[in-house]
Amino acid sequence: MPEKSTYNLSFRPESYLSTSDPTREILARITGESRRTMVREFMAAGMSDRIPDELLMEVLPTAQRKRWVAVHRSHLGGEYLPPLLEREIEIARVSLATFLSSQLSIRAKHCNRLIKYRIVDEYDNGVKYIPQRKTSRLPLTMAEMIDLIDGVKVYGDGGDYAFTGLSRGWRNWEVSLDHDPDDLIFFITITSEFYPELRRYYEEQAWEWYDVLIADPDEEEELNNEDYVEGQDSGRDVFNRDVGGNNALGQPGGTHSEETT
Repeated sequence: MPEKSTYNLSFRPESYLSTSDPTREILARITGESRRTMVREFMAAGMSDRIPDELLMEVLPTAQRKRWVAVHRSHLGGEYLPPLLEREIEIARVSLATFLSSQLSIRAKHCNRLIKYRIVDEYDNGVKYIPQRKTSRLPLTMAEMIDLIDGVKVYGDGGDYAFTGLSRGWRNWEVSLDHDPDDLIFFITITSEFYPELRRYYEEQAWEWYDVLIADPDEEEELNNEDYVEGQDSGRDVFNRDVGGNNALGQPGGTHSEETT
């Protein structure tokens, strides 16, 4: 576990919706990861007035999305995430280093006096991400955000429990499928426009996970047994993915192959 004294775990955003930082809200609303990165770079260079309108769109229309993803497959990441609901904002992003740059979006929706949380991905294949904390009255503290991410229970397309946690638990699951731990250190990146220390925290967690696993694989499995997949079937995992395949969770929107040819 990262040394928590080096992080401001009591930090709590004033609000997820009304913010004094318009840049943060613009970035949090762009679904495409590569577009979001480009917009951030324009802003950092003091060139906000030169950002193409296409980059700033929350969700690209179908025709523009086809042109955009045809440039490079890395542009696919996030472009098939579902649109934000009314009074909803993304508060954290989980990026997977897969062939299609798969993305998960952790979202907060203001409903009367409660904030409701949900996690979505780009794939219509029945995989479910169930946060243990579903509501709060105030925005989460940094510590509560970490607890939410580490407590998410993931269920495969057949409804079978797969693992718990979108960082260490996911890496443990990949190891249980015989994937090389060396390839998993940078497999997951967790970022947030609202929690600036979140990325560094999970980068440190990834290296600690790796050090423990390499030092004593049996100890890591014993300590985190509940993170592991409960059952495999004929060489396939609970996401119905061929073990060792490049695509982590399937085909986004069911039409991805048409737009990458």
